[in-house]
Amino acid sequence: MDNIDPIEFDKLSKTVKEMYEEIREEEKVHSEIVNKLFKNNVTETLEQRGSVYGEFSEQLECVTGIVQAMEKCAAENGASYHVISYLRTEWYYLAIKLARIASNPDHTDSYHDLAGYAMLLEKEHEHTN
Repeated sequence: MDNIDPIEFDKLSKTVKEMYEEIREEEKVHSEIVNKLFKNNVTETLEQRGSVYGEFSEQLECVTGIVQAMEKCAAENGASYHVISYLRTEWYYLAIKLARIASNPDHTDSYHDLAGYAMLLEKEHEHTN
């Protein structure tokens, strides 16, 4: 440090600080652009899903009704609270697809998804039983 001219060191220090500030500003702008793109993408997705499946609140009501019906049926057939609690998560996956099919039976991708979930759940139960 003894060999460094204080004036030159000060200039270098300012240059490094300026570069750091420029980088921080570029990161901020980049982050804002990414956030806007992500928000626009999500908004577009939600609008597209709404046009296919209807209002989200109506979907939630339908899903809840399906799961409640499955819980009632399981309880009436002797399933314990523990078993019903375990299965409830699985039922939500299936109920979401069933609700989508109920609101738009012509959207065949929902049937494909439902079959895929059913297959995954079947494999899960094969491994646990």
